[in-house]
Amino acid sequence: MVGFDLLGVGWTRGLLRSIAFRLSFGIGVVALLTFAGIGVMLYRMLATELWRNETQELVGKFELVQHFIDEAGPSGGLDALKHHLDDALIGHGGLQLWLLGSGQVVLYGSGGSPQIPAQPDLEDSQKIYLDNGVALRSLRRPVRNAAPFGISEVLIGIDTRPREKLLHVFRREMEWIFGLGLLSNIIASGLIAKLGLHPLKDLTIQAGKLDPQKLDARLSGDKVDIELEGFVKAFNNSLQRIETAYEQMEAFNADVAHELRTPLAVLINGAQINLAAPRTAAELREVLGAGLEDLDRLKQIVNDMLFLAQADRGVLEKEFRKVALVEELEKVTEFYAAQLEEAGLHVIITGEATLPCDSSLVQRAIANLLSNAIKFTARNATIRISLETVGNRVRLSVFNPGVPMKAAVANRIFDRFYRASASHAGHGLGLAIVAAIARVHGGSTFAKPVIEGNHVGIELPL
Repeated sequence: MVGFDLLGVGWTRGLLRSIAFRLSFGIGVVALLTFAGIGVMLYRMLATELWRNETQELVGKFELVQHFIDEAGPSGGLDALKHHLDDALIGHGGLQLWLLGSGQVVLYGSGGSPQIPAQPDLEDSQKIYLDNGVALRSLRRPVRNAAPFGISEVLIGIDTRPREKLLHVFRREMEWIFGLGLLSNIIASGLIAKLGLHPLKDLTIQAGKLDPQKLDARLSGDKVDIELEGFVKAFNNSLQRIETAYEQMEAFNADVAHELRTPLAVLINGAQINLAAPRTAAELREVLGAGLEDLDRLKQIVNDMLFLAQADRGVLEKEFRKVALVEELEKVTEFYAAQLEEAGLHVIITGEATLPCDSSLVQRAIANLLSNAIKFTARNATIRISLETVGNRVRLSVFNPGVPMKAAVANRIFDRFYRASASHAGHGLGLAIVAAIARVHGGSTFAKPVIEGNHVGIELPL
C-alpha cells in the first residue's frame, strides 16, 4: 500500500499541482464534451434523416400500390395487378409487399411469410418479423376500390438492417475521428500551456537570482504579459516593503545603540572616577543619585521600546469600551496642571465625542501629545485641544501656537527616536508611541503646520 501511494496517489497529486496539467486536462474535458455533443447531434441527425427517408419510401410505395389498384379495379384482373406490383419492386430488394384479404389472408406476397400483428399501427412505426427472423419496419393501411380483388389492407415492410449497419459504421468512424481529435487536442493544449507558462518560468528564474545582499533588486517588468503585470507589481511592492522594514530595523538598532550608549557611558565613567579616589558618604550619595537618574532614563527607554514592540506584534493588552474623550482630556490636563502652570501655559478643550477604545492607551496618547505641545509652546500662550467628528472618524487635535514646523519634520515627527534638533529633550519615542496606539485602534496620526502654529493629533474610527 505504501508503494502504491508513492507511485499512484502521490504521482496524481503531483500532476494536480501542475498548472500546465490542469490547463491541458480542462481543455481536454471541454473538447471531450464538445466532440461528444457534436457526435451525438450528428448521429441523431443521420438517424432521423434515414428514418424519414424510410417513411417516405414506405408511403410512396403505398401510394403506388393504391394507384395500381385504382387502375386495375375496372378490369378486376388480379394477375395484372400482381404483375404491376412485381415490376414496382424491381431494384428495391429491401422492400417487401403483401396484399391482405379478409381474415388477414395473404393474397399476394413478395417475400417470406410475415408475422402479421392483430391490429394495424396507426403511427406507421410497427415492426414485423419474417419467418427467418429478419425485422422489418412496416406500413399497414386499408386501400380503396379493392373490392373486385378481395383486398382489404396493404402491408409494406422495409428491411432495417441497412440503416442499422450504416449507423453502426458511422458511429464507429465518428468514435475514431473524435478519439484522434481529442488526443490531438490534449497534446496541442499541453504544448500551448507549456509555451504560455514560459514567461512565469522566466520570472521564477529572476526571483531565484535575487541576492539577499542587494535589497534594491526587483523583478523586471519589461515586456511582461498583461496577466503577470499585477503579480510582478505586487512582488516588487513586497520587496520594497521588506527593504523599507530592513532599513527601519537598521536605523532603529542604530538609534537604540545611540540612546543607550550615552547614559551607559555616563554611568561607567562616573563609577570609574569615583573608584579612582576615596569619597565621602555625601559624595557617594550624590554620585548614586545621578546614576539613578540615568538608570531611570534607561528604564523608560526600555519600557517604551517594549511597548512599541508589543504594539507591532499585536500582543498589546487592550480593553475596548465606550469612552467619552472629553473626560479623558480633562484627566490628562489635570495631571499636567503643575507643569502647565510652571510653563505659564493654558489649555482650552473644545468639542466632544464618544467611541469604543482602550481608555488607558488613549490617555497615554493624549499625555504624549500634550507633553510634546508643552515643549514647543512659548510662555503665556494657550494650547487648544479640539474634538470633531469627520465622517466615521473622530479627530483629536492638539494645537500649539508658535513657529510652524517644516514639511520634512512633519513627515517624520512620528518616527522612532526622531528629534527635530539635538537640543530637544527626550529620547524621541513619545510620538512614536502615539502612532502605535492609533494603529492599535485602527486609526492614524497627522501633523499639520499652519501659519499660527502646529496641529498634531490622531484620528480614531467610530
